[in-house]
Amino acid sequence: MKKFILVLFLISVSFFTVGCSHSLQVRNLDSFTVPVSYGESEKKVNLGIMPFTGEPDSLWFFNAIAEGLNSRKDINKLRTNYRAKGKFNPDYILSIEPQAKYKSSAWNFIISFPGFIIFTPAWNGYVYSVDIKTTVTVYDGEEKKIKSFEIETPYSIRHAEFDRTSIDTGLGYIFLPALGFPAFLGGIYNSVAFDDDIKGNLQFKIKENYRSYVVEQIMKETRW
Repeated sequence: MKKFILVLFLISVSFFTVGCSHSLQVRNLDSFTVPVSYGESEKKVNLGIMPFTGEPDSLWFFNAIAEGLNSRKDINKLRTNYRAKGKFNPDYILSIEPQAKYKSSAWNFIISFPGFIIFTPAWNGYVYSVDIKTTVTVYDGEEKKIKSFEIETPYSIRHAEFDRTSIDTGLGYIFLPALGFPAFLGGIYNSVAFDDDIKGNLQFKIKENYRSYVVEQIMKETRW
């Protein structure tokens, strides 16, 4: 009997070790996919971008947009950190203000428990999202406001790491009943807290998609 329990324990540990992770997946990239646009434009403009003034978490998105605009053939010259009364005289000036909100779903509590029993973190992943609202204000070369608009890009994410699944939920509930309460608290934490460890990988996965979509929307709204 003792041998059977030991074997069961080792098998369960093995399953939890290999089966309680889910690689990062962005479910709705297609919602913000735009066709690549090539070709020359008869009208080329000089563009200035005002200095970034947002939160550190949003700087990455600001830089991605600046890179995308700089690659457009219909933009002649582009200057970032633009300030008036310099040598560069733009036709238009942009203020770009991305705001990224990282969220965790309440469903993650159920995914933790009792979901761990059927390895839900492995085949479904925890449910996260990042909602990016990019506010763009367009000025003429004299800094007179022309228009302002917002671009919404909410990304739906699935991901699970081993340290958020088996150790603080499954093994705690099954093999250490006395420590069930800490596992319960771990489940609550996982349901309300975004996993900051995935931000770098997430940015890598959405960079081209986000940059292309936002730049395309800017070009449509401005119609230079």
